[in-house]
Amino acid sequence: MKTIISIFLLLGISISGQNYRFTYDFTFTRDSLQMDKTDSERMVLDITKKGSRFYSEDVAYSDSLMNAEFQKQIRGNNMNINISGIEQKGTVKLIVEKQYPKYETILINTLGGSIYEISDDRKMIWKIENETKKIGKFLAQKATTSMYGRKWIAWFSTELPFPDGPYKFHGLPGLIVKIESSNQSHVFELKGVKTLPKDYELKKQNSAFASSNNIAMDYKRYKKTFQNYLVNPVSSMRSMSSGGSVIKMTDENGKEMDLNKIMREEEEAQKKANAKINNIIELENLK
Repeated sequence: MKTIISIFLLLGISISGQNYRFTYDFTFTRDSLQMDKTDSERMVLDITKKGSRFYSEDVAYSDSLMNAEFQKQIRGNNMNINISGIEQKGTVKLIVEKQYPKYETILINTLGGSIYEISDDRKMIWKIENETKKIGKFLAQKATTSMYGRKWIAWFSTELPFPDGPYKFHGLPGLIVKIESSNQSHVFELKGVKTLPKDYELKKQNSAFASSNNIAMDYKRYKKTFQNYLVNPVSSMRSMSSGGSVIKMTDENGKEMDLNKIMREEEEAQKKANAKINNIIELENLK
C-alpha cells in the first residue's frame, strides 16, 4: 500500500473521485508479409466512474475540427457543405467503450460510410504469471490470454488500480500498461497519465458524420458484415442510391459529379486497399 500511495503522490494523482486520461503508443504492422514496416498512433484511454473510452488522439482532434466547420457552415445556411480544407489526421478510426461495473464492451467502427456499434460479451481468461518488470515508472506483472485469433502478453500494474486497459482488454487486478501480440505486430504501451476534471463525462464521439442511426449488432454478425465489406466496399452507398435516397456530390466549382463513376472508382481503389488487409488486430474476423 505504501508503494501505491507514494507512486500516486509522485504523479499528483488522488484516486478518490477522479477521472483519468492514460495515453498509449500503439505500434502495429498492417501487412503480415512486411513485418519490418510498422505504423504508430497515439491512443487515449479515458477512465471515469461510469466507464471508459479508448480512441485515437489525432482522429478525435480532426473530427472536432470538421464538426465545428460543419456546424459553422450549416448556421450560415450553406447548402453545399465543404470541409475538404481540413486535414484529416490519424488512421485508427475505431473507438472502444466499456461500461462499468460489468465492463460491457462496445466497438465503434466505420465501414463503407456506415457506423457500426458492435457489442462483445466474450470473457477474457487470463493466466497471471509470477514474472515482474518495470514498464516506464510502474512495476508490472505478466499475464497472458488468447483472444481475437491471437495470443497476447500483457503487463499490468496494481500501482494503477483500474482493471481496464487499451482496446477491449480488461479484467486484470490493475491497469494494463503494456500488451502485445505474440508476434509483436500489435503493441500498446502506456506513455502518459493525467487527471481530468471531476465533472468530465464520456460523450458520444463528436463527429460531423455521427448519426443516431448507427447500426448496432453483436460481434458474430459484424464478422460477416466485415467480410462482406472486403468484397463489396461501397455496398452501403449503392443501397442508399438504389433505395431512392438522392445523393448528390459536387466538385470545387459546384458542378455535379457522376455518382456512378465515383462509386466505381471508389470501389476499385478500396478493393485494392482491402486486398492488403491481412493483419488486423482481430485476426479471426478474416477467417
